[in-house]
Amino acid sequence: MKRAHVATLLLSLVVAVPAAAQFRDVAHRIESASGMSRVHVPGLWLARIATRVADPEGVHDIRLAIFDSASVRQPFDAATIMRGVLGPEWQPIVRFTDHRSGEQGVIYARPSGTKEISLMMFVIDDEDSVLTELRIDADQLSKFVEESSDGDVRVE
Repeated sequence: MKRAHVATLLLSLVVAVPAAAQFRDVAHRIESASGMSRVHVPGLWLARIATRVADPEGVHDIRLAIFDSASVRQPFDAATIMRGVLGPEWQPIVRFTDHRSGEQGVIYARPSGTKEISLMMFVIDDEDSVLTELRIDADQLSKFVEESSDGDVRVE
């Protein structure tokens, strides 16, 4: 029985380390390509632990990197950066630009286990830019999308 627990733990570490490395690699590449400085958020690690324990709305894990958009020194394309760092299992699902506010974003997704999906999102506006990775229950995500698409959301 102990061997099964050890094997499960080792397997989860083998799977988790590359996923964390991809998030860190994307964050580092965005930081270096744009010149934006990363904003330290005290206690963020505690929020991540709380998310894992509470599992709110099917969100099993969250990673977050916040950048100061005011410190952008050169233009960059987040979608190109993400495509270059993320493996072929990640697929682009949304790319948007709000011409009025200047806000831009991109969302990539990949399967994460049998009933989970990982979403990596980068949104940039005039003040802050946020890179987020969520590992979420696929059924909960589907339910959220169905509830949100009651006419309020328009995809162009």
